[in-house]
Amino acid sequence: MGSLTLVNWNLFGLEPYQLDVRTEAACFGLLLEDPPDIVCFQEVVDRTLHAHLKPHFAHAGYGHVVQPTESEYYCAIFVKQPLKLINAGIHPFPSSQMGRALLEARIDWDGTPIMVLTSHLESLKDGGPARREQLVQIAKRMGQHKGPAVFAGDTNLRDAEVEGLDLGISDCWELAGSSSNRFTWRPWKGRAKARFDRIYINGHWECAGFEIGKGDNVPEAGVPISDHRQVRVALTT
Repeated sequence: MGSLTLVNWNLFGLEPYQLDVRTEAACFGLLLEDPPDIVCFQEVVDRTLHAHLKPHFAHAGYGHVVQPTESEYYCAIFVKQPLKLINAGIHPFPSSQMGRALLEARIDWDGTPIMVLTSHLESLKDGGPARREQLVQIAKRMGQHKGPAVFAGDTNLRDAEVEGLDLGISDCWELAGSSSNRFTWRPWKGRAKARFDRIYINGHWECAGFEIGKGDNVPEAGVPISDHRQVRVALTT
């Protein structure tokens, strides 16, 4: 059928410093050069959604779905025409103490229904058991879909937390050869770094390309767009 490109990005919407400048830079960086077919965002806030994401992406021909939540931040999925949104749903994680949930979009791709999922899994070091359970629930939902399914999100996962799990889904970073360019999160202050942002696919896809952003700096802001880097994949069926 061809290929689709998907980007995942946690926009660090909870950090107010230069938020408008950073979000504008994210929009233009995604839309001006090589616009992806699907974008999954985490840490979207009302200010970034209504002032930046919705107007820019709508002008570029994208529809969107947003995670309904009582939290000040949430997830969103943007889908570029000619892909068509069929419907969307939200699936709360019973194990979450932070109100985390799975956002699902069903998309018509030239007659083929595909499932796109995103989430911001449980945070902090002691959230490991909840993250592990949430990943199992994601894999189960992807396995129930009879066509192509992809999950892209900020998983907060540590490598040890997925050891021994037989999920039936594939990590695109591993499919691409487990490049040494692996860290997707690095705080603005401090030396910690981790591969929190991950993309998983079911057996109806092949990963034809994988790329982690190189920092996405905003010179006028004096900081990167986010403390997370964007992750981009090309998927084929």
